[in-house]
Amino acid sequence: MFVRQVVQMFSSAAEQREIDLSFVVVTELEKEAYFDPDVVEKVIYNLLSNALKFTPEGGQIIVSFEGASDVFIRVSDTGCGIPAEQVPNIFDRFYQNEKSKNSFQEGTGIGMALTRELLELHRGEIFVESSVDEGSTFTVRLPIDIRIFESCEIVDGAVDKEIDAHIDMNELIPEKGMPRSRSGPRW
Repeated sequence: MFVRQVVQMFSSAAEQREIDLSFVVVTELEKEAYFDPDVVEKVIYNLLSNALKFTPEGGQIIVSFEGASDVFIRVSDTGCGIPAEQVPNIFDRFYQNEKSKNSFQEGTGIGMALTRELLELHRGEIFVESSVDEGSTFTVRLPIDIRIFESCEIVDGAVDKEIDAHIDMNELIPEKGMPRSRSGPRW
């Protein structure tokens, strides 16, 4: 599964910090999905990078995948959490919460802004729930129906089953293997 592969890229970093990183498929999709794999990879990468940055040693990060008419990807952690008054600002470019400013892994403050912008371009959304000293859950809603896009937004040949942007959701189920791409890496 594509999402599982992105999560697995973080397994060694999680192990080094003794963080329990897991992936759960809540429900599978029963139809084809149209999406930009580069967008989804960047979104998951940013969310997991932040989760690892703010989750202490011995903590837990759970990534879940839920399919319906839209895809929902949740990244939950047992990290430091975000104060309620700072939550509205975390998707602003160059914003860093107070914990980030004091972190040894301080970032640039553009990751979450980029994540939101990429999702909006794909007609998706991102939501956050957070409690200080308990952790955060970021939920991504990503529409997957090709009909939501204008024809000018669809890459030529996107309906070709061999192109990255069009996959049979049954192929995302780990037991059924991964679709191949003509122009990119294996899913």
